[in-house]
Amino acid sequence: MKAGIRTIDILILMVALLYACSPAKTAALTDTSYQFSGHDYGIYYYKVRAKDAQGQWGDYSLVDKIVNYIFICGDADGNDKINLLDVSFIINYLYRGGPAPVPVTSADVDHSGKVNLLDVSGIINYLYRHGPDLSCP
Repeated sequence: MKAGIRTIDILILMVALLYACSPAKTAALTDTSYQFSGHDYGIYYYKVRAKDAQGQWGDYSLVDKIVNYIFICGDADGNDKINLLDVSFIINYLYRGGPAPVPVTSADVDHSGKVNLLDVSGIINYLYRHGPDLSCP
């Protein structure tokens, strides 16, 4: 495919239903991301193709998966509360081979793109020291 992608075509499928966003964007793309919003919560499968400036479509990508969750930032254990149990859950996940938070981004409270000890510190700061609001991706 030639350079200068102008249009993308995203097919989003849930169970046996097909949501076609074709084309999802028609202007010149300034980014390579697509904000997945406006869909019910659940598991979606998608594939993408692009059209270049000369009007030629590329092949569809392989099918990939998006899990669209509702979560509370900092609620790593999924009990709908932010408390010391979340701190313990993250430490268990990071250092003792415990289960991962679902979704993992619920524990990335400093919006760094990874879960680490700084997120544990961020929750403690938020809960007990009136620190800044938590900011998950």
